[in-house]
Amino acid sequence: MMVMREYFRSSMSMGETNSEHVYRLAFWHRLWTNWIEIRKKLRIKNVNDFIRRLESGSFNLNLIESLIKPTEDDITFIMKLLSQGISIIPITDDAYPQNLKSLDDGEIYPPLVIYCKGSLDILKAEKCIAIVGTRFCTNWGREVTRRLVKAIYDRIHDAIIVTGLARGIDTEATKTALDYDLRTIAVLPWLKPIYPPENRDLAKMIIKKGGVLISERINEPISLSERRRQLYLRNRIISALSNVVIVIEARLHYIGNGKYSGGAMWQVEYALKRGKPVFVLEPKYKAFRRGRIWVNYRKAFEEFVRHGAQPFKEDQIEKVVGEIVNLMGRY
Repeated sequence: MMVMREYFRSSMSMGETNSEHVYRLAFWHRLWTNWIEIRKKLRIKNVNDFIRRLESGSFNLNLIESLIKPTEDDITFIMKLLSQGISIIPITDDAYPQNLKSLDDGEIYPPLVIYCKGSLDILKAEKCIAIVGTRFCTNWGREVTRRLVKAIYDRIHDAIIVTGLARGIDTEATKTALDYDLRTIAVLPWLKPIYPPENRDLAKMIIKKGGVLISERINEPISLSERRRQLYLRNRIISALSNVVIVIEARLHYIGNGKYSGGAMWQVEYALKRGKPVFVLEPKYKAFRRGRIWVNYRKAFEEFVRHGAQPFKEDQIEKVVGEIVNLMGRY
């Protein structure tokens, strides 16, 4: 049996047997799935605090083992995931994306474990462009998304398109990217089952064409509130993995005190706080059937710009891509 300190090795090392490897992954999986309870018992603030204390050697490792010791069911579950081609990547693993690991501003923290299916090398790619937007997009928004992805392909053949694989703009961006053989990263709220269900075939195509599916949760949460929470939380992962974020049509919800909320707003704020460029498409009035719907999209656009996003119109796609090309030269 492995000694406690070996659970935190960076990856499957020379001399580690397959059973030890599975046991180590089961340990991390159990730690992450019971994180809230274990964090309280160990008096840990967040994931980053856990890693800092782990590296400093201030933990009682025997206490951690007593709290997290994997069961036979845990080990069986991990073996099943591995047999399905799913990778379990702890934050100490070499395969864990550095951009995601550095996600720390006091409130936002990286996942302790990520679950992936597909090509892991793409997680460390440098030319990653996130294209996100509303599920309730217009036909015009879809068209602009297709034109944008084609323009990216024409100028940056090795670009990686990052989306949340949500309905609407994310789906359109993913489909178009695959049409041009651009590799894609789909950041899901949970890995099983694929959400939304109508994108299951699209998810398979992402893997087939050298992309990857990634999530911080393996299974769909039972409660509605937790499902909604995961839909929001995945935005920080999209932002962390991307060098540039582009928003095509988005809506916001007024939450009082002059503040608005929404998945796209989280996405924009995450990116801007880390000094990443954010471009936002100006909504087209004629694309909407009712003016009052356009008002919401327009308000979202104005909020993004107010926070620091760079606005652009549909006839400025080439200009935006040109700016992205220049930015990519820095990476």
